[in-house]
Amino acid sequence: MSLVDIVIPAHNAEKTLFRAVKSCFRQKKISSNDINVIVIDDSSIDGTVNIAESIKKIYPMKLLRLHQNSGPAAARNAGINKTRSKYVAFLDADDEMHSERLSIQLQVLYNNPEIGFVISGIRERHGKGVRVIVRKTPTTQIDFFHQVFVGNLRSLIPTFTIDRKCMIETLKGFDERLNYLEDREFILRAIHYIGGLYLPVALVDRWIQSEGLTEKAPVEIIEASRKKFITIVNEWYKPSPALKRRFWAMTYSGIASKLARSGSVSLAVCYALRSLMNYPSFRSLFWIRHLMIFLSRSIRRAI
Repeated sequence: MSLVDIVIPAHNAEKTLFRAVKSCFRQKKISSNDINVIVIDDSSIDGTVNIAESIKKIYPMKLLRLHQNSGPAAARNAGINKTRSKYVAFLDADDEMHSERLSIQLQVLYNNPEIGFVISGIRERHGKGVRVIVRKTPTTQIDFFHQVFVGNLRSLIPTFTIDRKCMIETLKGFDERLNYLEDREFILRAIHYIGGLYLPVALVDRWIQSEGLTEKAPVEIIEASRKKFITIVNEWYKPSPALKRRFWAMTYSGIASKLARSGSVSLAVCYALRSLMNYPSFRSLFWIRHLMIFLSRSIRRAI
């Protein structure tokens, strides 16, 4: 039996899948015999399946095919159902593991039996640019929960490693009712029910190829998905009104940023103001100032 199963959902990932799988088998201090990679093709329409079949000739990888596009939650759950090892790690098909990710994270889990999972920071790669996203380790599980809930800690699932027994018996996988924020809801449940640890070190490289799902989605879809997220979290945890306000402040600030980049400046200002009304912060004030300057310049050019 392997020591760790690595679950990789893939949808139209023909350009990046090989890099992701290769990084799994280049882990230091862990034998390839202790690693079992499970790729779940979520009904891709490009050459992902052909690439995966080619990879199987090089690395001992398993391929599971979904014949209907079901979304990341269902794809990961399908992979989870095929796991058998003591630990399970997640990786996205467009990401790459640091060579010491598993040895570091598994050692932390071994040394801290009171927690069930561990996550860490990431490096975002935009062409030639690199941005390291690492935060301070939350001081308590409550602080950890709050930081993830409002979005101060995010992009975490590709760094997530968990004790399989905890995941199967307690968490029971991802909530497939969510098409957005399913990863955040899963991590919040993990913090709430089994406890975890955030490591302030970048152990995964995320390659930014194009706009993400949230960036492409209309504002109405973004707001609706977050309302659904709050509703589902409310089923097992009751966030305080103040925590919800911080959540919406971060949401509206992100929407303001998205709208500003697309040129919808007046609407961006409205969302920046909504952010400020929910949770006055330097970030909201910064965006309002930035957008007002941009708006005034646009008006002058129009005149």
